Amino acid sequence: MRSYIGHTPKALTYMDSSDTPKTSYYRTHRDSTRVVVVEDIPSAVRASRYVNAVALLGTSCSVEAAWEMAQVFSHVVWALDKDAVRQAYNLQRTHAIMFTKSDVLRLERDLKDETEERLEAILFCTRLLVMLHTKRRGVR
Repeated sequence: MRSYIGHTPKALTYMDSSDTPKTSYYRTHRDSTRVVVVEDIPSAVRASRYVNAVALLGTSCSVEAAWEMAQVFSHVVWALDKDAVRQAYNLQRTHAIMFTKSDVLRLERDLKDETEERLEAILFCTRLLVMLHTKRRGVR
């Protein structure tokens, strides 16, 4: 948990009174069944220009939050920051049963720090994952 001396740790500023982590949804592509899950709001806002995005406001995702996403999206792409790749794989494994498809996108840099061209290219790859999965299942 990151904090500055004398300030509330970053993760705790996003808790409600019941100590349940909140999430922040950016559903900008209503016809898509895919969502990219990131750690923070700036990454989610940038990603939402190309895909639906959810900011976890950290690296944890409760069963309730995953279930809520699964009611809307069938394909989740866990795109946590470079230092949280292991946690992304843990989330994929933990919540896989709720989604038709669950992938981990290994990032070299945080999405919020990518150039616009690179961000578009990275998120285009997530579209290809959906198309490949759909073709394999024989769905049109």
